Amino acid sequence: MIIKKFSDSKIFKNGESCEVREYEFNDPDINIGTAVLSGRFPESGYLVNEKVKEYAYVIDGKGSISTKTKTFSFTKGDVIMIPVDEAYFWDAYCSLVMPCAPAWYPEQSKRVE
Repeated sequence: MIIKKFSDSKIFKNGESCEVREYEFNDPDINIGTAVLSGRFPESGYLVNEKVKEYAYVIDGKGSISTKTKTFSFTKGDVIMIPVDEAYFWDAYCSLVMPCAPAWYPEQSKRVE
């Protein structure tokens, strides 16, 4: 068993409206982090994960997540699944827990217009 302490996590600012806290387990099959969103993210365009399926459990707050064809509203307690190759953006004020499988890594994520 491995336990990662809050104090051992690493914070990444992914823009003005997104702060991510990562817990490093070095497991290629799955990883987990938390995010705090305070507006639209990314600020323009969409995000696309080319290799990773991403889940988001809404700890607190509310907002929406949009694809190129639809917008989904969410609130505290909801779970969102973002499939591989789905273009999306957040417009939210919330806190999330985000496990990813396989483990998320920056090179597989891209921004598109």
